[in-house]
Amino acid sequence: MDLCEILWKKDYNRADSIYYTLKEENERIFFLLKNSNEEFCFTNKALIHITKDTFNPKINNIFRYYFYRNKISNVNLQIIEDADMFLELKFDISDTTILLALDIKELSNINKLYKALISIEEMYIQSDFSLNTSSKSLETACEVLSKSSSKEMTISQDFRAITKFTEEWITNARDKYTLYDLSEVFNKFRL
Repeated sequence: MDLCEILWKKDYNRADSIYYTLKEENERIFFLLKNSNEEFCFTNKALIHITKDTFNPKINNIFRYYFYRNKISNVNLQIIEDADMFLELKFDISDTTILLALDIKELSNINKLYKALISIEEMYIQSDFSLNTSSKSLETACEVLSKSSSKEMTISQDFRAITKFTEEWITNARDKYTLYDLSEVFNKFRL
């Protein structure tokens, strides 16, 4: 098992992922883990996962999982009590499973990342519920409106007004309930 080490800010220069963070877009690193074949860089906007190519170690594959497009789920922390005593933090980001193995002495530090990830997972659940509720509310309002008759407006005026309102409603709901920047969560559990 290739164990990860947690890199502290002073050691970030030992990682390639620092070159792929979008500092120009105010992207900041909160957790950075590395083993001999992979890097896992958790920023306020994305998980940057760098892997060495199996067939050619001089080639790196860089994967960027934006949090607003890739949901975190199935977060699990295990303490493996065998001869080596190590930890496994496992989670899914969209359809990709990430497994981080660490030395048992990192428990207090990895616990902070674990707490951040389960908080984010819960935020996705709440966000999905709120977005679905918002969408159902809009559908209900449209149904009620379609059954009522308005003598004061023409069909084209009604259509324009309803279309404009619907577009604004959907845009506002999406912006309100989509997780673009997770700085607040990561700051709570920062190393």
